Amino acid sequence: MKRITGAAAVVLVLAGCGKGEVPVATASPTVSVTTTTTTPTPEPTTTTRPAGPGAFVAWAKTARYGTLDLSSVGDEQLLKIGNSFCEVMATQSSFGDAVQAMLTGKEHSETADQVDALFRQSVINLCPQHKDMLP
Repeated sequence: MKRITGAAAVVLVLAGCGKGEVPVATASPTVSVTTTTTTPTPEPTTTTRPAGPGAFVAWAKTARYGTLDLSSVGDEQLLKIGNSFCEVMATQSSFGDAVQAMLTGKEHSETADQVDALFRQSVINLCPQHKDMLP
């Protein structure tokens, strides 16, 4: 694995910153079968944003990243974090190497799953030229 300066940049950027019911069927040995159905509660409608910076910011505001509270980080700073992850991705030969590079310098008690998710969202929304590296 190459030694990278991008991971150090990311560390600096980060430092700155219902249950439904199942229809029931009942039967009596001498009576016909009666079926009771319920109308399912409609799921809340969600608007899916097209990939891009806005989608990354919306995702990041709800994401967990160790001890760092991303919900209180400004949009511009979140984009800097995501772009820093893109820079790290550009220096690595694989997605796994990029995740490992970030885990070696972790300072916010982030988990491998959290680093993985941040890389994925960064690639999908900010640097799609690296999509071929996603497993």
